[in-house]
Formats: sequence, structure tokens, C-alpha cells
Amino acid sequence: MHQLIDAYDWIEYQNVVLTFAVIQRSSTQEVVRTYGGDPAESQLMTTVEAEDAALDESGFCYIQVFEYQEHVIALENTAQRIEVHGSASGLGWPAT
Repeated sequence: MHQLIDAYDWIEYQNVVLTFAVIQRSSTQEVVRTYGGDPAESQLMTTVEAEDAALDESGFCYIQVFEYQEHVIALENTAQRIEVHGSASGLGWPAT
């Protein structure tokens, strides 16, 4: 195992672990609510802007939610959620 870890030691550590959720039969507003957000307070941001905003506002995790064809995609920095909330529990969407 140490050999495998050492083989990738050249990679700079980044505190980014992205989770993609692909959701069917839902709206972007429903997905935002599921992740604990308020759709009325949503705003357009790039990934970098969302990361910077989360660093400025301790206790918040920003989720990017957008539509693609008939699906809603939620992009979450799971590492950031663990830092803020202490665990990754509650992540994801219940299977239907």
C-alpha cells in the first residue's frame, strides 16, 4: 500500500473531493432544498467563486446545481462539507 501512496506523492494536496449526483424526476429547486438550501437565495457562481465564498463564510457549503437534459446534477465539494460538518453523513440522494 505504501508503494501505491508513494507513487502519487508528487501530486500536490488539494482539499477538494468532488461528488456528482445525477438526479431524475426532480427540479433544481427540490434538489437545492434537499441539500439544505433556499432556492430563492441561489445565485450563479463558478466553481472557484463558490469555493472562495465558502472559505469566506465559515459554516457554509456551496452546492452547484444545474439541469442537463432530463436530469438535475448536483456538484458538491465533499471535503469542504466534512471540514464544516465533521462528517460526510447525509450526502447523496435516496435511491428511487
